[in-house]
Amino acid sequence: MMIEAKNKTAEDLLAEGHQLREQGKLDVAIDNYQAVIKLDPDKHTAYHYWGETLAQKGDLKAAEGCYLKSIEIQPNFFWSHYCLAQVLFWQNKIDEAMITANKALEIDPESHALHVLYGQILAKKGNLDEAIASYSKAIEVEPNNSWYYQHLGEAWMKKEELEKAGDFFQKAIEIQPTFFWGYHCLAQVRYWQARLDEAVIASRQAIKLNPSIAGFHSLLGQILDRQIKSDEAIYHYRKAVEINPQLPEIYYLLGNAFLEQDNIDEAVAHFSQAVKQEPDKIETYHKLLEIEPKNPNWYLGLANALTTHNRLNEAIVFYQITLEIQPNTIEAHLNLAEILSKQNHIEESKAHYSQASTMNVNVI
Repeated sequence: MMIEAKNKTAEDLLAEGHQLREQGKLDVAIDNYQAVIKLDPDKHTAYHYWGETLAQKGDLKAAEGCYLKSIEIQPNFFWSHYCLAQVLFWQNKIDEAMITANKALEIDPESHALHVLYGQILAKKGNLDEAIASYSKAIEVEPNNSWYYQHLGEAWMKKEELEKAGDFFQKAIEIQPTFFWGYHCLAQVRYWQARLDEAVIASRQAIKLNPSIAGFHSLLGQILDRQIKSDEAIYHYRKAVEINPQLPEIYYLLGNAFLEQDNIDEAVAHFSQAVKQEPDKIETYHKLLEIEPKNPNWYLGLANALTTHNRLNEAIVFYQITLEIQPNTIEAHLNLAEILSKQNHIEESKAHYSQASTMNVNVI
């Protein structure tokens, strides 16, 4: 839709675009910014805000192009460099994000928001000490932002400096008592430190503040599991599944919890769902084989998972066990034949291909 620009200045249209963005009318806001550019092709801020709106819509590549055009017109416009670094980071273009962030730092070395973004880029590259320094610089400039302490805590957590991490998560909460991510990460730290009572308190507070995040319920379930409170743990695992049924790790945890209660049917059902969603997780097949040591499907699945992880000699063993239990398993014959061929066991490979072909004429 083309905006009618009659009797409106570029500044009028720009202001209208901002209002439309605030109202969530993103496409119409973009029309406004394009109308600004039609009136004034060198209006770099119109390209910038067009980019911000595209980023809101999730079109990061197009946003990147708008920020680059803004920079082309006005090379020292800090916010376009900052936002370009941000969308590059979001697209996992880490090296490009670093170059752009460095340019932004040349323009405004005191920007606390930029130091946080720079820290995130450094952390992504694995440079945790430098990331910590960058987050600390941001806090020097702006000491009352809970997210800055959160990022700092996460960096210390990755360094396995749990006491320091916990201190920064607590500081984030102190600044913003409704900061649920701070409570969640504090709970995670206390769980790893085996300070389970503190972990439960922090985890329950995170859920109280935001009960709609599956990971919060999953963590509380794991803490309660550690406290041998399996009924409560199962309740929270189930809540996690209700929120997000596409998390194989939760089904694995549920399977474990039911196995601890000797509820074999529920354990098998949940481990089975876990391997359905994550067929390459070796540990889940071992759990299933503890329960059903004669089930060829679990041996076959384990062999396939081992093959995916390039653990071929182990895979051979479990394909062979599959065929001992269920000799007419075509998939096992074919996969075993392929591995044996790669290992130059040609005659054995041919034998398995032959057996597969006698069971299915479509096998060549």
